[in-house]
Amino acid sequence: MQAANSFNKIINSEGEPMYSVYSSKIPSLLTVRLDHAREVAYIEFTARILKDDYSKLISTETIRIALNNVAERVNCVLEVEAIINDAKVLLIDVTKDIPLSMTEQVKQTLYMSVSNVKKWRPEKRKQNGIDVAKSVKGKSKCRERISLYCKVTELGLSRNRNFCNSLTACDELLNHFAGKTRVEYNLSSSYMIRKALKIEDVLLKSVLNSTANPLLNIYNRIFDHKALPELATQADYGNFKTLGEYLKNLLLKEYDDDVMKAEQVYRHFHSPKSHFSAKRKELVRIRNIRKSLLFEPASSKQLIKEIANKLS
Repeated sequence: MQAANSFNKIINSEGEPMYSVYSSKIPSLLTVRLDHAREVAYIEFTARILKDDYSKLISTETIRIALNNVAERVNCVLEVEAIINDAKVLLIDVTKDIPLSMTEQVKQTLYMSVSNVKKWRPEKRKQNGIDVAKSVKGKSKCRERISLYCKVTELGLSRNRNFCNSLTACDELLNHFAGKTRVEYNLSSSYMIRKALKIEDVLLKSVLNSTANPLLNIYNRIFDHKALPELATQADYGNFKTLGEYLKNLLLKEYDDDVMKAEQVYRHFHSPKSHFSAKRKELVRIRNIRKSLLFEPASSKQLIKEIANKLS
């Protein structure tokens, strides 16, 4: 790589260059860092580097376009073929756009259909979707997260205005994403990349040529319809049977059906030595009763299966 004047140099106390860095978020995220001591270049970008071809995402067909756009924007020369053959991937978002409108009901159904609320922590996006992260301690190499959200709504946010204005056909791009949901799986370590993509190394060419389906894998682990408890029908539970059930219902309503937050209320009024697994299962059962009163049980399970099929 031959650096140009667009890089900022970081000098050590002896006046020797340590790093040369280009970093910008406008119109899209792009960071290039040259480590002079190690003679290594780090490049970070998203599919937005493809400009009007953003919807095509990064693949074997678009990687050369992406790297050439990086070189053009940074004003440097990249050895594209060498990067494709020899570069290593340190983090990646595996992405797919599926034909599904992210309505409030779809978002709520997904939120209430996480099969193991102790292992997976769902969080609603205010505007347009849901994130589900694995509950792990510290900076674990097994930290996992999947996001499902409406891309049109996300592109309409003020922080994305510069990107949309940089396109020659923004309306066409928005029309492409209309009625679609973006699914993203964040892989933030070499271990996770190898495991999820079922590859032996993290070379760029290995990542791009992987035939694994990590999106379907993590989706089924989180929303596995076979593991979901049977939901009560409205005929069976037109009203809650006991005062205790009704109070648990109010507690879940207060915390937007977040079982783990509701459990914290229980913990406040009980000894730390108490076992809460039974109480958690009861909260999940009441949450499913609430779900059955809000949505048709059959359609809820059908939605979970439908999304899995679209990810296949």
